Amino acid sequence: MPPKKKKTGRNEPCPCGSGVKYKKCCMAKDQPRPKSKARSTPTTPARAVIPAVNKAGPSLAGVAADTTARIASAGFELTPYTTAKIAQNPRSAGNNKALRAAIERALREDWTIKKVASMSTEAIEAQLTAYGVHHTRERFLHLAEGRTSAWPISDEWIATDPVTCRGKEEDFLGLAACELWKRYLPDRPSTEMIDDWMQDGYTLQGEHKLTEACDIWWNVWCTLRPRFTPEMTTMDATTAVFSGLQSVFNWSQDFETELGNAARKDVSYAAKGCQYCTEWIAQFPDENDGMQVNFHRALASFHFCVGETTEAAATLHSIVERCYVACPMAA
Repeated sequence: MPPKKKKTGRNEPCPCGSGVKYKKCCMAKDQPRPKSKARSTPTTPARAVIPAVNKAGPSLAGVAADTTARIASAGFELTPYTTAKIAQNPRSAGNNKALRAAIERALREDWTIKKVASMSTEAIEAQLTAYGVHHTRERFLHLAEGRTSAWPISDEWIATDPVTCRGKEEDFLGLAACELWKRYLPDRPSTEMIDDWMQDGYTLQGEHKLTEACDIWWNVWCTLRPRFTPEMTTMDATTAVFSGLQSVFNWSQDFETELGNAARKDVSYAAKGCQYCTEWIAQFPDENDGMQVNFHRALASFHFCVGETTEAAATLHSIVERCYVACPMAA
């Protein structure tokens, strides 16, 4: 008789190799589905509009962990919230008709950012209770202390509460945590809120609304910069405090470019450009020389735009000095 297969614990790494805990990945599909009367779910008030949810398949957290493990890119992390944003956009499928159909089906049947955002606060709270979460506003605020990301609050619920949802149903917990953070703590933006603002700016950029895009992105920078520690001297280091649909490395360059474009129409954006480039240069002194030259050149341009010719000349001179020192023929 072959030896009995050892049962994987809820908190052990998933056998599929995704790198995420078993309870957040394959446990739901490995377990036999209960009969209709096997689970008693608290009654949800009529005002909580609950869509039909496809329970099969891994949760967004499982998908994110598996995809990140497969990509295995240094410094890259696909978060569950990022996965949710990708999964609710049919354009993410490109020309893949099967994938597009899967995304459109998920939009109809699964929990999505948009569905949760359309619910009232009371309905969200009622659904959390229906799923076994011991939720109160006071407890949420306590769990949010010391955090910058909302989604991990759902991990706390799963670890400590008698949560009854499984598989894709668990997505509601993370999405609800993100939405409640927006409503409970609007003055302390979560990572997910910053990610949304960043993408809103890209949408406006695509619509050629450059000043509006810059206004949103200025808010992104003013929110992110205080979270960067002095030790974060390169942009890759900022993944410790922000990981979204777009990287800080790419976005920061796009922001500098659009500030330059906006400054041609409104000089006030040149003033913002001066401040942004100055702060960027001070924060990331160990970033590569190409980026340093680009930001110093942009800073000089902004100085000229606001009439600060002396500062502009000094900035351009600093570029020459930097390139001279870096050049192997300088000696």
